[in-house]
Amino acid sequence: RRVHGVATLVSACKTPPEPAAPVAQPDTPPSPVTGPIAGPSGSARNSAAPTPRLYRESGATHLYGLNADRIYKGKMPPLLYAVGVINVEINQVGIVTKLDWMRAPRHAPEVIAEIERTIKAASPF
Repeated sequence: RRVHGVATLVSACKTPPEPAAPVAQPDTPPSPVTGPIAGPSGSARNSAAPTPRLYRESGATHLYGLNADRIYKGKMPPLLYAVGVINVEINQVGIVTKLDWMRAPRHAPEVIAEIERTIKAASPF
């Protein structure tokens, strides 16, 4: 399975955004898709996403949830220090097995290392 994502690092001062109003989620029928198999420590999280797109969204939500204090919310400023696009492969128990950069911010190797560390630290998905 692959989780696609866009990673950005904003090196600017910002004020905290206003809290967004909760959005009501429509009821969805049970999914025939089974999430990751529980890992040896039982820490793999389940995803009942019925489509690959929703599965990627579930992975992104997991990653963003663990790094909420580091995620820029709102409209991005026009000049960013680094933007990266990365494919993340995970195995059936949700462990990251491969990181494949589609667009790496080569001018900022410290950003590449931090993004990779952050994704690996969020494992299992």
